Amino acid sequence: MKDAPSAPIAIMAGVFVVICCAGPLLIAAIGAAGLAAWFMNTAYVWVPAILMVLAIGIYRYHGYRTSGPDGGQITRDRKALHHE
Repeated sequence: MKDAPSAPIAIMAGVFVVICCAGPLLIAAIGAAGLAAWFMNTAYVWVPAILMVLAIGIYRYHGYRTSGPDGGQITRDRKALHHE
């Protein structure tokens, strides 16, 4: 049995695997770097927007209060909404 012909095939297969696996990783890294550079220029818009979305999410998660028909306070939370 000869082992010599299988060596070039193994090397070509290794090169193919490196190209197929490293290519998408490299493209994703370049894209992430570009996205990070773009976010640096728009930080004055994104930071307040993210903080506002987080505040609304926390407010909605913990429930909110509304006034009832008689002026009293009705607690509306996630548990109460499922029992109505």
